Amino acid sequence: MQRLGVDYCRGADERDLARHWTTGLEVEVDGDSASGRSVAHALTRGADGTWRLSVGEYDDLYARRDGRWAILRRTATVSSSTVLAPRPETGFPTRGGGAEDG
Repeated sequence: MQRLGVDYCRGADERDLARHWTTGLEVEVDGDSASGRSVAHALTRGADGTWRLSVGEYDDLYARRDGRWAILRRTATVSSSTVLAPRPETGFPTRGGGAEDG
């Protein structure tokens, strides 16, 4: 995870915009340890203006120390990543790239 974070920060100046959503968190607790899985969605626009929608999962291991929970390890898996067509009048992504997408 540390390396992933370093690589992400190193490329931050090349990205114009990024949004990230995490949903559907399921956690199993066993004393002071736990494991969890969640679904992640990311919408990014690169320096060239290309929009990309990526979907994947996080598998996490947690630990409680001194009464506080922390993520010990996170494994990220990207299941799909799709380039989106920009809407000409706004530059924002659409499913099909046409005005009919509302």
